[in-house]
Amino acid sequence: MKWLHVLSTPLLTFYRTSAQRGSLLEGLRGILVHDHWVPYFKVKGVLHAMCNAHYFRELEALAELDGEAWARAMQQLLRRANRAVWIARERGQALPRSLLEQVERRYDQLLREVLAHHQALPALPSGRRGRKKRRPGHNLALWLSERRASVRFLRDERVPFTNNQAEQDLRMMKLRMVRQANWARTGGASPLW
Repeated sequence: MKWLHVLSTPLLTFYRTSAQRGSLLEGLRGILVHDHWVPYFKVKGVLHAMCNAHYFRELEALAELDGEAWARAMQQLLRRANRAVWIARERGQALPRSLLEQVERRYDQLLREVLAHHQALPALPSGRRGRKKRRPGHNLALWLSERRASVRFLRDERVPFTNNQAEQDLRMMKLRMVRQANWARTGGASPLW
């Protein structure tokens, strides 16, 4: 099995296959917008920014499955902040400082509230090796608090809200890989597509 890695800009896309999933490129410069897969943080020489679409999915699950109201509030805050940034950029301006500070204060407030709430809940049974087990909402709130790179798009116009560019560039290559694997699995029978 091979892994396909993709790096994208609005003008260029770079594809690379590797035998190992964690075999990442070295010597990169610029901004790396990604989901929060831990090996990406080992890439040196780049600014890390989180893909907010990935957070939206996790927040959606927290709201739907665990009934955590803060998740909806965080989604709404990030969605509104993205809209405000988009409008400012369309006008050739930066996000007004007062609005930037208001968004960041609300972001921090939401995380403080949810962390305090989770710390006040009864402890869960211990996880592996006696580690204290946390609820999914607690883990995500800790991650969002520790990795404020999820809101880097507010302050840096080079940072997109999501990594959708790379996801879209990857989609057709991945579809082709799946089709080839299916074709090989059927013994070379003529594919229907």
